[in-house]
Amino acid sequence: MPWQRIVSGTENLAESHETLAAKIESDVETPLRQFAVTNREMKALSNTQGNLASLAKEHSSAQKKFEKSKGTTGQSKLDESGQQWESQAPFVFEQLQALDERRINHLRDVLTQFQTHEVDLVERNRLSAESCLNALLNIETADEIKAFAAKVTEGRGNRPRRPSSATASSFTRPTSSIGPPPTPPPRLVQDRNIQPSGSDFGQDRLAPCQYNLLGHSTY
Repeated sequence: MPWQRIVSGTENLAESHETLAAKIESDVETPLRQFAVTNREMKALSNTQGNLASLAKEHSSAQKKFEKSKGTTGQSKLDESGQQWESQAPFVFEQLQALDERRINHLRDVLTQFQTHEVDLVERNRLSAESCLNALLNIETADEIKAFAAKVTEGRGNRPRRPSSATASSFTRPTSSIGPPPTPPPRLVQDRNIQPSGSDFGQDRLAPCQYNLLGHSTY
């Protein structure tokens, strides 16, 4: 599966960076930090520098006093400080030079180890990147759509389909064919000014109109 290969390549890339970070901490950062603590000459560097600075200060002070007295006094002090400087300073400089050489060699070894780890990381990532690139180049859109559709429909079988909205709307309740009742005819209003005579008044009176439940009139 190309997508699984890409996911695996991403996981490998993350693991490679995590491994590089751990190796940098153990093989580069820790040795550099501990060099000043574990190296004996480096620990004694402060005393060595202090002694050298003291010799230089004494010799400079004796020389200034001799020049200030115009050569009349302080000659012995100047000679003594000069002898101490000439006898001790070369030994101190030799120690500093040797310490500096060891420091540079240590730094070179540590950085060489760092570059080795980085080259290993690049090589591992190159192989993973080439694999992911080949997988991406071989992806076909039509095949991916077919594979996705087959995966989605896999295992469903012949499940009964739910009726659609159009099918459901066809099963509606039948409406009644009986229309509304007819409007009753207007009731005749007798003119109060006409006064029928005799018994014809009772006979000519219209019987009240009655309606049954279905709206048909009966007299």
